[in-house]
Amino acid sequence: MICINQKLNRIGLILVLAMFTACGSKKSALTISDNYQLVYNLSGVGTPYNFIVDVIDREPDLVFDYKMTNSSETSGRIFMTQGDLDTARGQNNYFRGGQRSLKKQTTIWISKRSYAELKNNGSTVFFFPQMFGSKKEEYKYDGEEKYEVSINGKAKTVTTFIARSTQNDAHFMRILDNAGDPFILEMEMDFKIELKEINFVD
Repeated sequence: MICINQKLNRIGLILVLAMFTACGSKKSALTISDNYQLVYNLSGVGTPYNFIVDVIDREPDLVFDYKMTNSSETSGRIFMTQGDLDTARGQNNYFRGGQRSLKKQTTIWISKRSYAELKNNGSTVFFFPQMFGSKKEEYKYDGEEKYEVSINGKAKTVTTFIARSTQNDAHFMRILDNAGDPFILEMEMDFKIELKEINFVD
């Protein structure tokens, strides 16, 4: 009986140590929730201005309002389904104002499928809307980088990675390294957009 109790005690101790080890090794990940505001700087298309995203809901659909500090003061609302956030390859980067429900596309975020392919396979394919149809473009994983961002006025360093176009080396996305919430912090194409700050708006 004593031997059995000693074995059980040892097993219990091992389980407790394993739990502490797992907790200690777990990375803290930035996640964007309801009432978060993302403020981006946008340049390369005339006078630079801010592109501001206010997250309204994360479930059942991801819904956000946006507004620009450009001369037209463009604003609107975007809806993305959880299904598209899981698997879509389309990437929308143009905002013309008004309400819009994306179909087989994401924006600001990439899909979990694209994230997994970049991390596990080293590359993924995006489809970018054009005037007629869409343009297929391969992006490759180009390394992990630490990135500093202001969150509620305080500087925080987060882990990101670069996804770079195989067709144009100057085109890239900086993506939060969070499988559950892979959003874009910086992107350069025919324009450049870079996250300036994250605020919680009550």
